[in-house]
Amino acid sequence: MKKIMCICFLVIIIFTGCKKNNGFTSSEKSMKMTEENLDNNIETALQLYNGEKYIADYEIENKLKEEKKQKNHIVWCVPTLSADTDVISSENIKKINDYLSHKYKCYIDILYVTDDAEGSYNKGILSYLDKQYVDVFFSGFTYDENDYNAYENLIKNNYAYDMSDDLKQQKNASLYSAFNENEWVGMEKEGHVFAIPNQNFLPHRCYAAFKKDKFTKSEIKNLPDNIEDTLSCIETKNIGKKQLLWDISYYDILNSVGLCEMGGLLYSHTDGNVKTSFDDERLKSIIKSLNNLYNKNVISGNISLDDDEVEILTGINQKSTNIAFFVDDATAENLKNDYYVKSFKYYYKTYDYSNTMINAKSDKHSESMFVIDKVLNDKNVAVLLVNGVKNKDFKLIDGYAYDTDGNEMPSNYIRTVFGVSDNAYNAKSSDFGKNVCQSKKDYFNSDECNISIINGYKYNYKKNSNFEEAYLNIDKLCKSNNFEEDYKKLTTQSRKKEKKEQKVEIKNVKKFLSFKGI
Repeated sequence: MKKIMCICFLVIIIFTGCKKNNGFTSSEKSMKMTEENLDNNIETALQLYNGEKYIADYEIENKLKEEKKQKNHIVWCVPTLSADTDVISSENIKKINDYLSHKYKCYIDILYVTDDAEGSYNKGILSYLDKQYVDVFFSGFTYDENDYNAYENLIKNNYAYDMSDDLKQQKNASLYSAFNENEWVGMEKEGHVFAIPNQNFLPHRCYAAFKKDKFTKSEIKNLPDNIEDTLSCIETKNIGKKQLLWDISYYDILNSVGLCEMGGLLYSHTDGNVKTSFDDERLKSIIKSLNNLYNKNVISGNISLDDDEVEILTGINQKSTNIAFFVDDATAENLKNDYYVKSFKYYYKTYDYSNTMINAKSDKHSESMFVIDKVLNDKNVAVLLVNGVKNKDFKLIDGYAYDTDGNEMPSNYIRTVFGVSDNAYNAKSSDFGKNVCQSKKDYFNSDECNISIINGYKYNYKKNSNFEEAYLNIDKLCKSNNFEEDYKKLTTQSRKKEKKEQKVEIKNVKKFLSFKGI
């Protein structure tokens, strides 16, 4: 019996030891670490990704309490839409942890938290910060008006950095001047500037807090290139609870260290300067290709265009004699002296993006948008919207912007370098897709119709025999100067009509059943 008890006791000890070494975090290590211990710590940090990537809500706080004890760990709290969504690869986490562990005796642990439709991720952030469980956090994917209050609370609680005073200093003159005044206004909340404008038009903002004792400005400067792009964005500034803060978009920070392939790094800031890493060379290649097409030259060389883009450009060449090239201010500045840009007859830049920013008080588009009716209505001119410029930023009276698949160009689809208006196909907006021989009514009822702005409206009429009514309403919608408001009215009307028809149908069915004696 004693022998059996001893064996059981030994098994318990072994099991307990294994459990401690394979949990959310590694056990505490002394600062005098051997190379073997360092490698073990890196592997333990990766266990979160490989083994416990997604955890139940009720377990999160316990895991964070456990993590807080590890003085040499930096916890990133990252939102994910579902358990099937891979945001950061374990290979890339290992790369950055290899360097941080050997150089600074610290590690990055990624805590993935699923964000639901109610925005529970954002609601829990303040609690995690207040208890100092999380070092770096990102705003969630889902948000509503109430989330703006959460962001405001971040400033009040010294978790988000109010840049108002710093922006007025001479050292940040280049940062301030890099964006239009309207864009800064879009970033304000009750007079506080809490974010740097971002061309992506994405709602996700990053409010990242590093513990004060982890990095100093001089240490940041000595980081290798693949990490410096991110960590050099940290303003070495002590505010609230001894943390260093910086603000940059969610996708930007992941891209800047090569941690994911989502989105694109358009803006980052270093020591008060804004730099663009948008692929200007690719844009110049497109412009050069257009120029060659207009001069009947064959596209050749490394121009970074896929087959669909070449097809689009060829279509422009066949249908149009001139091109109106719309870009944002920053791109216009970068390309103003480019030979191929200047070779085109039309070249414009936009002025007001305030309505597209996350904290804008209204979705109503500014009346001061740069509008050129003559160009937009000229069927001999192709309109290209470049580098994040949205079709809704222009009153395309009889034109429409498409991506390379013939769909409406989404406002946040930043990989779409250019969209082509209907003018490129010498077609009217009523034609919708690239097939100009297809009527709007036929296209609207076909399976290939996937234009996002009418998806909801299309759904209400999909099984409705009155296609002519749908045709007329959508035609009005496309020409509307206040799309959002009119869209809501039409969808509300269609829902009311659908409910009314359902009631009539139910009433008729009841009559029929009653007549049959059922």
